[in-house]
Formats: sequence, C-alpha cells, structure tokens
Amino acid sequence: MIRSTERIAAADVLRGFALLGILLVNMRYVSSPALYNESVKGGAFDRVLDAVVDVLFEASAYPLFAFLFGFGAMTMFRRISSRGKRPIPILLRRFFLLLGIGIAHAFGLWFGDILIPYALVGFIMLFFFAAPPRWWRTAAVAVFFLFHGLMALLLTLNVLTGEMETAGGHGGSPLSKRNVS
Repeated sequence: MIRSTERIAAADVLRGFALLGILLVNMRYVSSPALYNESVKGGAFDRVLDAVVDVLFEASAYPLFAFLFGFGAMTMFRRISSRGKRPIPILLRRFFLLLGIGIAHAFGLWFGDILIPYALVGFIMLFFFAAPPRWWRTAAVAVFFLFHGLMALLLTLNVLTGEMETAGGHGGSPLSKRNVS
C-alpha cells in the first residue's frame, strides 16, 4: 500500500480522464442495439456523435490508459525495489490476479474485455524491467516494424486476393478475377 504522499497526482488525474473516455466509448455498445443488429443505423446526429467519440475519446483514451498501465507497473517495480523487496514475485501475483479477473469478465460479462491483454503484456514487461534502456529501444523498434510489416503484408494479401477493395474502389488483381456473367 502506498501512502497518499507517494501518489503521483498527475498520473491519477490522467487515469481518471482515460477511464472517462473509455466509459464514453463503451457506452455506445452497452446502450445501443446497433452492435447486435446491423439494420439499426441511426441518423445523422448518431453518426456525428460516433465520429466525435472516435476522434476525441477512442483515439486518445485507450493509448493513454495503456501508457499509464506501463508507467504504473514500472513505478511499482521501482518502489518495491527501493524497499529492499523482490518486485518480480509481487508483480507476477498482480498480473495473474488481473488475468483471472479478465477471464471471468470476458467469459461472464463482456466480450470486449481488455484485462486479459493487459495481463499478458504485464508478463512480457517483466522481462524488461531490469533491462538497460537500449534493450527497451531495440525491442520497441523491433515490435513497431514487426507489427506494421505484418499489417502491410496482410493488407497486401487481402487486396491481391480480392478480399478487400483499394481506395479507388478496385478489387484486387488478376489473381482474384471471378467469372461474372
């Protein structure tokens, strides 16, 4: 337990804004039948409101919350270490608890659970806590290019096989020509 004098007020305020944004994003799914029934489209106001929520909240709340998760885990690691305790077993226990809550939540309440991925990322972070900064940079660059390279490959394959249209509205390549009569 940390004392109130040890808390970082700015992180708590940012976490509150991130949670408010996530709540607003998720309200669309729990308060509207549009998620479950594609015939429910809504009017112009609904589309504008969806765009505003996407741009102002979804595009910022999720990354902010993810950043604060990593920041909080690193802060806990340093504080536990400074007290002369071993932080890895404590953080392992916390991430397993988070995983358990995430599994219960995902299969019992809401399919859009994010706790399981956070717990899995927490387990991966444990390998980097004691690593020198150059490892962090190398891993960040490698993951960035691996992820974006994989996404580019998948998008290219989708366009080549005709599963997805290009921005000009053209579907695929000669590989995807279908016999249309």
